[in-house]
Amino acid sequence: MPHASVNYGDVQKDAERLRGACPIVASYGRRDLILGRRPPQRLRRHLEQLGIDHDVKVYDEAGHGFMTEGQHPVGRLVFLPMRYGYVAEAAVDAWQRVFAFFDARLQPA
Repeated sequence: MPHASVNYGDVQKDAERLRGACPIVASYGRRDLILGRRPPQRLRRHLEQLGIDHDVKVYDEAGHGFMTEGQHPVGRLVFLPMRYGYVAEAAVDAWQRVFAFFDARLQPA
């Protein structure tokens, strides 16, 4: 069975669009002004409602793109006021959660 890692993604209002989805680990920044605060709450609620295995976490100190180390040329100009950028502590934790989620659920064939 496939598994998915979602980082900063938007979520549709209709939970049925996620019916049949694979297990999902998701990471969001609370300070994300691009997506706002609704996507992680909505994703968690939908996955719980549908009984889909998940791990959704919101990092209080992080904004959009917090797992992206390095400089995006457009990001410096456009996204700086939108709280875009790498947050080391949150990124390390998010990557550890992704790998732990997959390791716990995926077994070699």
